[in-house]
Amino acid sequence: MLVSVKAVTPAGVIVTKDFPRTAQGWDIFRLFAGAEGTLGVITEATLHVFNYAPENTASAAFIFRSFEAAVEAMRTIIQAECGRPHLFRISDPDETDVAFRTSGLDGTLADRALQMLGFKTGSRCLMFVTVEGERDYARFVIRKIKRKARAGKGMYIGTSPVRKWLEQRYSSAYIRDPLMDLGIMTDTLETAVTWENLLKVWKEAHAYVSRRPKAFMMIHISHVYENGANLYFTFLSPMEKGYEKHDFTTFHRGLVETILEHGGSISHHHGVGRVLAPWMEGHLGRSSMELLRAVKKHLDPNNIMNPGGTLGL
Repeated sequence: MLVSVKAVTPAGVIVTKDFPRTAQGWDIFRLFAGAEGTLGVITEATLHVFNYAPENTASAAFIFRSFEAAVEAMRTIIQAECGRPHLFRISDPDETDVAFRTSGLDGTLADRALQMLGFKTGSRCLMFVTVEGERDYARFVIRKIKRKARAGKGMYIGTSPVRKWLEQRYSSAYIRDPLMDLGIMTDTLETAVTWENLLKVWKEAHAYVSRRPKAFMMIHISHVYENGANLYFTFLSPMEKGYEKHDFTTFHRGLVETILEHGGSISHHHGVGRVLAPWMEGHLGRSSMELLRAVKKHLDPNNIMNPGGTLGL
């Protein structure tokens, strides 16, 4: 959504223009979009503004018999180019089971009916979709998605699951610190991955976590592209009492390395900061890091902008 910036750096002020598109060398404003404060201070920014008409929003929830089937349906939908959902999300089997339990659906008549139809606990997956925009467009796209989801063996289960999820989507973030205070590590990681590597990263990450006693992880997809998607990991486990910091960092390091080894990126949208900085050079390559350091040295020769290891600089 970023169009242009004004950034104050130790070397001077950088101002980029708000043209819709240009072909004048590098897109300089993108240096600052991903710099995490290491190059200067952004004092002005121009952003795209989108129309918001919630009365036009069209929603749909689906359930699939497996994560693999849900992912294949998602890939087919996004590559069909019939429209782009505003919300397009898959919960893997572990996250889906948690959703059934916390919503009170586990063991109900509806749950038993789904089980009889082959949507089994431990394998079934939820998919949530919303489409924004002009009313006719939103309904056209939802109709297309319903048709393709059914072709992928998904079952439409109405709109209320999407509505309920949207109402509580931010609440889980607030339990992180209380759980850590109780000695339970909980945090999130996310990665970008191509379609060909997505299932491999998903399986290997679960395999890594399963080797730790009393560890649990949920994974979902929340951002989707023609050539791939993101995977978003939420993990929980008791920490070794008296060695919490070492236990956490060791487990976290192993999960990051598992993701990278099997084709994921360091980050999809959270950024790098200090925690993921040690993997930057190995992930991007030496020449790319030398380029980043050269830009940093030019704009911030005395290393006063967010120093301390951010981005591996």
